[in-house]
Amino acid sequence: MYDNFISINMNLDDGLKIINTNKFINNILLYKPDSVNYLVKDYWATLKETLSKLSGDCEDYAIAKYFTLINLGISSTDLALLYCKYLSMHHIVLAYFGCEYSNPVILDNSTDIISSIRDRKDLVPIFYFDDTNIFTISDNGAHKILGSSLRLKNWKGVMERHGQD
Repeated sequence: MYDNFISINMNLDDGLKIINTNKFINNILLYKPDSVNYLVKDYWATLKETLSKLSGDCEDYAIAKYFTLINLGISSTDLALLYCKYLSMHHIVLAYFGCEYSNPVILDNSTDIISSIRDRKDLVPIFYFDDTNIFTISDNGAHKILGSSLRLKNWKGVMERHGQD
């Protein structure tokens, strides 16, 4: 099923890859908290682990979308995981920066609708990270590097296990 999705979507433009990936991952996965899926409080799964269970929580959806888009040829430099507040809870979504660095679009497990971060009044960004750095966004829109994303223990674990898959 996953390999078929990749082959069907490989030659589409980036916009369709993003829309289709968000819908595909949202529709094939069942939301399950880590306490049910892995019997621990917090576990960040690789794409392979998530696909094997066909379930996960918000960061598992975001990570699955991240690696799926990379598999479809989207540059990792255009993608970041956004840690934010959503309805008074902590939440992780995938941000696609593409050509508009200051206004990424959001791929969220709570909706199939792709919208810009400016239009998502329900999300309050705290920080975001990619495969190398952690960034913060100031009130004036400036992006500041806080350090290596490998300082995030769970992200480091995903990157190491992904390399072994």
